[in-house]
Amino acid sequence: MDPLDLQQPSGPVDEPQNPLNEELDIPDDVFINQENVAPPQPKTRANVMQFEQELSQKAGMANDEVYRARKRVERVETAKYKVQKALTQTNNENSLIALIRTISNDIGSINRNISTMQTTISAMQTTISAMQTDINSIKDEVSGMKPLMLYVRTSENARRRELREPPIPVPFLVGEGPDGTDLPSINSVEDIELLDLEQLRRFLTGYNVRYASRTSRVNMKIMLRDTLGFCTVNDMRMNFS
Repeated sequence: MDPLDLQQPSGPVDEPQNPLNEELDIPDDVFINQENVAPPQPKTRANVMQFEQELSQKAGMANDEVYRARKRVERVETAKYKVQKALTQTNNENSLIALIRTISNDIGSINRNISTMQTTISAMQTTISAMQTDINSIKDEVSGMKPLMLYVRTSENARRRELREPPIPVPFLVGEGPDGTDLPSINSVEDIELLDLEQLRRFLTGYNVRYASRTSRVNMKIMLRDTLGFCTVNDMRMNFS
């Protein structure tokens, strides 16, 4: 089979855009909140996901405040009980009654604050739930774009090899890498030939290439060669060991 002619007019080529940097068309009122969390600017996928994380942190802090307020109510109720018990043992009823009324008023105020806080938390949770739905949708979109990005980048690298230009990174479909890991760079079929068995397995797993446990090292190298788009005549003539 003749190799595909991927050559295009020479000139600067823009590197494919990272999906996380894409600006989203989300209405501004989606980001309105009562917790002073600043709306994402610009509204890229990465910034929207960061905004959702900050809202979640605010919700956790609000829940902690409600817990402390309930503990305060318990302490005040205990004090009230002690005063009521003392009321039966003293003649200074008027002072004790006034104190009980003050404590009761404090309890009422605390309960109202708790009710307000719970309403706020409920609104926050509704907002976070809606945001989580949007984030999950974004994650699904990014996940679905990964195979396309692999094809685009490997095709671009094939063109660059013909023009003797430096390659662009080809990220894994599963997990992080290979950049930023201890795996070597692969810029030619000769680089593939130098990989050991463990490195081959990591590359194939990262690019979501399925292989049997008994697959030979030669066949694994061929799989990786095809996955990364090494398809020139010289590439196909390489005899892996």
